[in-house]
Amino acid sequence: MTGTVTEPGAPPADPLPDPLPAGGTLWAATRQKVLSFPFALRVVLSLAVFVLVMLPFYRLIVGSFQEGGPPEQGPLTLQNYRDTFAKSSDIIGNTLEFAVGQTVVPLVIGVLLAWVVTRTDVPWRGVWEFATIGLYFIPLLAAGTAWSILLGGRNGMLNEIIRAITPWDGFDVYSMSGMILVQSLYLVPLVFLVVAASMRNVSPDYEHAARINGASPLSVFFRVTLGVSRPALLSAAVLCFIIGLGSMEIPLLFGFPAKEHVFTTDIFHALRVRMPREHGRASATGVVLLAASFIVLIAYLRSIRHSERYVTVSGKGSQESPTRLGRWRWVVFAACCGFFFLTMVLPFIAVVVGSLLPYIGRPDTELLAQSSLENYRQLSDNPILWRSLKNSLTLSLGAGLFVMVFGALVAYSVVRFKGRWSRTIDYGASLPLMVPAVVMATSLLYTYITLDLPGGFSIYGTLWIMAMAYVVYFLPVAVRQMTGPVVQLSADLEHASRISGAGNLATMGRIVLPILRPALLGGLILAFITYMREFTLSVLLFRSGTEVITTVMYSFYNNGRLPFVAAISVGLWVAGMLLMVVLRFVLKARITF
Repeated sequence: MTGTVTEPGAPPADPLPDPLPAGGTLWAATRQKVLSFPFALRVVLSLAVFVLVMLPFYRLIVGSFQEGGPPEQGPLTLQNYRDTFAKSSDIIGNTLEFAVGQTVVPLVIGVLLAWVVTRTDVPWRGVWEFATIGLYFIPLLAAGTAWSILLGGRNGMLNEIIRAITPWDGFDVYSMSGMILVQSLYLVPLVFLVVAASMRNVSPDYEHAARINGASPLSVFFRVTLGVSRPALLSAAVLCFIIGLGSMEIPLLFGFPAKEHVFTTDIFHALRVRMPREHGRASATGVVLLAASFIVLIAYLRSIRHSERYVTVSGKGSQESPTRLGRWRWVVFAACCGFFFLTMVLPFIAVVVGSLLPYIGRPDTELLAQSSLENYRQLSDNPILWRSLKNSLTLSLGAGLFVMVFGALVAYSVVRFKGRWSRTIDYGASLPLMVPAVVMATSLLYTYITLDLPGGFSIYGTLWIMAMAYVVYFLPVAVRQMTGPVVQLSADLEHASRISGAGNLATMGRIVLPILRPALLGGLILAFITYMREFTLSVLLFRSGTEVITTVMYSFYNNGRLPFVAAISVGLWVAGMLLMVVLRFVLKARITF
């Protein structure tokens, strides 16, 4: 005899439910899984990542093998690649020289600054950290304009002063060395952020042991600190190299007048200058840059495959002991003062002075006597400038808000729903970080140039395609920015909300996102300033009526209206610094890559 055993005094057990047919049980389980929040969220994120990231890259690669490029969709051919390599022998060498040069220089400066801030007793370390990150908030076009005013050939203000007091002719930024120098100075923040985070985690015990054994501070730096920070160094080098492959601002400003062409300027001229448009060559060049990026990425992953060798953080506590530099600390202090005067103070003075002058020349009393606010007055009456400012603000706020929420959802999926599916979404969302910006813009251009949405609507030539490019460009950073706050968010709050009767969407809207609001706002400010300074994506995707502030700046620059560009640069420079102060001291947010 079988039955349910009931303890004395206990209520009678509920009768067992009638068993469902096997098919009904399978259908109910499948429906429950499909309609569940984790499944639905990952489906939506997967579709979004596919449309925004994977589809454009696929379209670019396929179109590069078609006659006439992606817009023509002609028969398959290798002619596009033959044209690219046959006409680009000098361009290949220039691209590699520029990419390598603007990788090595910021790597040296950024690593030294990271060491000074995190591992030494140099005065004002907090100030140097703040100033280094502040360099990121300076638009590269504004910095390029400043150096054009200072060192732009014989008419550069600083070159005029140098020739007047020395036998030297000065330094011309309209050269490959000038391109590398200016680009490198403003990549230092990227290297600093990546390397400083690693150096902060280096256990002081290793450095202390080296000093006990008689090692000098310099020896400790090279043999210990740099040794255990090797993965971060390689990561920063890879990011800088890929940025160099896809950067367009400095090569257009300084390289084109000097006839130092690189792949990005070649794509620009193929799509925006030459007639007829060379879509086939542009798409093939984009794929070549994409392949080069992935080759570098694979080499990087192979070099750190034994990352456990560099683990220095363990459960054993240790007391921080900065390296004492003795009298050298004041030499390093003076070097830091000189570096930030060269990269922040002097360029800002240049754009302020340049914005007040009718033309750029030797800063003598005759020219300075003509200073006025006339350039600002003329710009205030320019309708194209106001339209571009409106477009920039709309794109920066709209795309920034969307990408931060999207990044938060990706981070939430990765943290809460661990598994291969979530990791794949994370990898797809992080892919644009390893892709040159010019390739990203080209792939989106070729995806939507012939694609009509329902109703005959096309996003080509509208702000929508630029917004998509902005979202894809910042998505990896948004995910990284939100992963830390999501990890710190206790799942108990969500469980309590659901027990109280709230659904999954209500829990996300009323519990999760409000708690993440400070991180979202900090990321929004970072995205906003990134979009306001962005040029490469915009210059390839804009059309008449969709200009943004950076494309208008380049138009003025290209037409020789350098004082106008300087006046706009002053506004962007000041706005960037104010946002930096808000981000750091009001929101107390940290920037991560």
